[in-house]
This record gives sequence, structure tokens and C-alpha cells, in this order.
Amino acid sequence: MVEVISLDPRLEIRDVETARVRLMQAAAGAESLSVDVSRLTAVDTAGAQLLLALVREAERRGMELEFCGKSTALEGALASLGLDEVSARCTLR
Repeated sequence: MVEVISLDPRLEIRDVETARVRLMQAAAGAESLSVDVSRLTAVDTAGAQLLLALVREAERRGMELEFCGKSTALEGALASLGLDEVSARCTLR
């Protein structure tokens, strides 16, 4: 079963715990998770690290993970932090 979750527009340090809980609940028991990042307008280091942790957790569990939607804020944050592996390991379209 594919679980789909849409992120709120801001993924910054003050938002990370709420987003982490939502993402982990969606991922619990899922074989596949699709995360819609199209609404993201602000992403800081903490937000990018959360997504990297999700990628690593998905790999550990053998869960298929896809980031869908286009977010210039996310792409910029990942590139500036050298976390291109988040977009390289998942579909970012």
C-alpha cells in the first residue's frame, strides 16, 4: 500500500518535530511512501536533515520512498548543504 503525505509550506527547525511525527506515522507499516514537497517554500538545515533521515530509514526498512512535486526551496537547501543524495536516492520531479 502506498501512503501519500503532503508537507506543509515550511520545513524549518520549529516545524521539524511535527513533520517528523507525521512522516513516521505515515511510514509505519507502509511498503511505499510518497512525500509531496510541492508546497515547500522554506527549508532549513533541520528540515533537510529530517528528509535525509527519512531516506536512510526507508533504505534500512526496504521501503520505497518517493519525493514528488517541485520545490525550489528544497532543491536549493539540499544543494547548499551537500545533501544531493536525498534527491539522488528518490524521485524528485
